[in-house]
Formats: sequence, C-alpha cells, structure tokens
Amino acid sequence: MLIRLTNKCSMHCTHCLSDSHPKGEDMANMIWVKSMALSSVLEPVPFLFISGGEPTAHPYFINFMSSLIKIQDPRNVIILSNGLFLKNKPFSKILLDLGVNFQITNDKRFYPRIPPQIKHKNVIYIDKISLVSPFGRAKNNPDVVIDQKAPNCFNLRSAMYSTGDIKQSISSLRLRGYFCTPSINVDGNIVAGEAPECGIIGNVDSSLSDINENLKNLKCDKCKQSKNLTGVYLDLWNKINK
Repeated sequence: MLIRLTNKCSMHCTHCLSDSHPKGEDMANMIWVKSMALSSVLEPVPFLFISGGEPTAHPYFINFMSSLIKIQDPRNVIILSNGLFLKNKPFSKILLDLGVNFQITNDKRFYPRIPPQIKHKNVIYIDKISLVSPFGRAKNNPDVVIDQKAPNCFNLRSAMYSTGDIKQSISSLRLRGYFCTPSINVDGNIVAGEAPECGIIGNVDSSLSDINENLKNLKCDKCKQSKNLTGVYLDLWNKINK
C-alpha cells in the first residue's frame, strides 16, 4: 500500500502527479492513525510506501514514523523522498536512525535540485524514473513525455476481477512484486491507483465490505491509458469496465 502523508513539497518537479507545492495540505493525525489501522487489516504484514509530496516535510513525520515502527517492521517501510532532508544533517540522522528505508529519486530530467548522495544501508537512489503518469503537472506539461503503459489501477482491478476480494488481491499483487496500490490520500480517501486522482473506492472510515464492493463496481479511466492495452489485457479491461 501507499500512504500519501502530504501534498507539500518545495521541489516543484515538472512531472509531479500530485501537483505538490510548498503550501500543500498535510494529513491529519487521526487520518494517519486510521490509515495505519486499515493497512493492517488489508495486509496483516503490510509492505508500506510512505509518499507525498515530500513526506519528510510533514510537521509530524518523525512522530508518525515512530508510531508506525512500534507495530510494523521498519524494514517493510519505504519512504519515497526527494532527499533534500539530507542537507540537514541533525534532522537526517534522526530519520536514518528510525530504521525505515528511503528511496530517493534524483532524475535530472524532472528534478530542479539534486540531493546529496550518501552511503547508507537504508538509502537507495533512483536516477531515472521508469514510468511517468498523466496526472498533476505532467498532464499539462508539453515537455514531459507520458510513458505509462497501462491504467494506474489496472493491476489491482484485474486481480480483484479474479479473486473478488481486496485482501486476496493485495496479497496476490504483493507476491508478484506490486506494492503501491491501493493508496490513501491526504484527506483519507482511498483510491485504486498510485495517483491521487485515481478512482475513489472508500475512505479510512469505510468498512472493508464497502471498500470491497466499491472496488468491484469502480468504473474509471481518468488517465486514458487503456488505449495502450492490447490482446488479453484489453479484453480483461473491457470486462472490468462493462
């Protein structure tokens, strides 16, 4: 699963699917608590991606991560960051000592500032983004090439079509190496894909049965990437959306 802690970020990357900015909204404490509880229900041993915006910009980031690692193995937590926190050495030491993992992206095509690079067992660097989604700033930026190959929600919804149960679908995806969906937005809404604009299937107050039914009945192609599907994948997409 992916939990989006904040829409706040000072980087203003040209491809940002969240259209994040310095005055973005932060996730409230109660939504965070409910997000942790929901992730535990959907996956008994959840593999969590913590994202934003820039998640370390949340004013309670350390508190949130400290509460998370009390109930979750920190090795199963990945923070998706722009890495600028590394410029603040006292702050970065506190974060790195938490034991969670940091995936820092520094693709020079999109990122106006490149973070410091350090060698640390819990830090990995991604210097090239493999897929850009047609959301946020990327959608309206003619200089950004959209290379996403399928709808953001395709994996989860196709698994749901086969299993009929969101928990089984997430477990199935996890076994195949897919960890990003579903996602919980800053406002507590749960969406079927990685992008905050993806189809809503509930919120952190929804019952599991309601989330299950909403996902089964979801009809969404906001990204218009179904045009890239062919063969059995297109057939499956048409069955999902009929």
